[in-house]
Amino acid sequence: MINSDWFLDLLSAEAEKLIDKLKERPQYVLDVPQDWWITSLPKPLNEKTVVYAVDGGGGIQPLAGGGAIYVARAFAYAPNQEPERLLELRFYPTRDTRVLDVLRSWLEHRVAIRVVLKKQPPVLLIDGSYRATLLTAIATIYRAASSHPHTLSVLYAALLSMELLITVEELARLAFENNVAIAYISKDHAYRVLKEKILLETIAQAKPRLRKLIEQALAWYPLGEREKLLAIRRELEIRERSLLDAALDMSYRDAQFIVDTIGVTIGFTLPLRVPPPYQLHKISTYVGLKRIVERLCSNIEKYLGDNEASICWTNADRLVTALDQLPAPLFTYVRLDPNDTPLLVEFFASPGSIHSPGRILEEPSETIERVLAALVRDYAGPDYYNIPLIAAHLNATLSGSQMAAYMRLLENLAAARGLQLKFARRSIIGHKLGRVKKRRILH
Repeated sequence: MINSDWFLDLLSAEAEKLIDKLKERPQYVLDVPQDWWITSLPKPLNEKTVVYAVDGGGGIQPLAGGGAIYVARAFAYAPNQEPERLLELRFYPTRDTRVLDVLRSWLEHRVAIRVVLKKQPPVLLIDGSYRATLLTAIATIYRAASSHPHTLSVLYAALLSMELLITVEELARLAFENNVAIAYISKDHAYRVLKEKILLETIAQAKPRLRKLIEQALAWYPLGEREKLLAIRRELEIRERSLLDAALDMSYRDAQFIVDTIGVTIGFTLPLRVPPPYQLHKISTYVGLKRIVERLCSNIEKYLGDNEASICWTNADRLVTALDQLPAPLFTYVRLDPNDTPLLVEFFASPGSIHSPGRILEEPSETIERVLAALVRDYAGPDYYNIPLIAAHLNATLSGSQMAAYMRLLENLAAARGLQLKFARRSIIGHKLGRVKKRRILH
């Protein structure tokens, strides 16, 4: 059979028609203000200044007959410093990586609190997204508090999520009290919060009659009033219609928008306070945080038992306080190299701002500039975007061979105490190790 492409002639004909159509379409998407981008970076942090980085890892070992052993660990790294470490070994009568994720995140924040209290570094970096951590935990609690929870997994994950949110609020409070700059760092992110704000506000400036609708849409994230915005599309002129199309395109995200708009310039965005989802606002306003927590503990008591219920009721008031006092996420995108994609850096906004509507651009504070100076200092290219974070990742991540060794040790210790453990199948590893070449930085 001849390996040839039978469609090239059809492609050529279609390409000519498409090119003619594109020539008629003005390219207005990038015609937006750029006052949200600062085209410079702070000077690198002093080499002697210690920066800690936190990451975690874990795995699940299923048991024959059901249930599983969960291993989670967290590690706080700083060059030439004694690390902070935590490890938890748990049994749950369910196998679910969501339970492992919450357990690991809880340990990471507990280790972070240890660093703040014992080391009080000027900068502490945490791998991951603050907003994702918050909303995943809150959503888990809401699902478990519903009248008909469907799985044991969501109940155990909710119980851990309670402790996670209490710990996060404590960490934020301690950071403010001790002047520790805490930032969550994400290399891979898929938010659209900045893009939507810039594009829609540009439309509002050109069409003042749409300002109220656009303010209502931007009051929450994800974007509200999408149907109403789509309904006005045909009324707009070509430029504003292009901006609206880009704003409503859910596959067009902040990172690509920054690249398209700014080009290859290094720098960072003004900090943007990110509001909660409208659903979270509605539930907390009309149902009430206390009632949600009481429903959760009632379900824990009904479906799990007295021990778990005691933990839930003990933490109930603390969780209500934490949910009320948690800071909103403050987003900053930073590009440290012209050839690299922007990093997402998340900070704590003011305490209690988690429920506040509106996407508000702020001036960069001293805390933010301190973190950016640390990122500039410890950047070594796209593969080594932050040396302390990569080192923390390598030390915290649980490999398959380590998990197997842990389970052999557990099996031997159990046998010595007269308990025979029967493992069902190979273990499930969470938070897997990144690219192998990252190992080189430690040699």
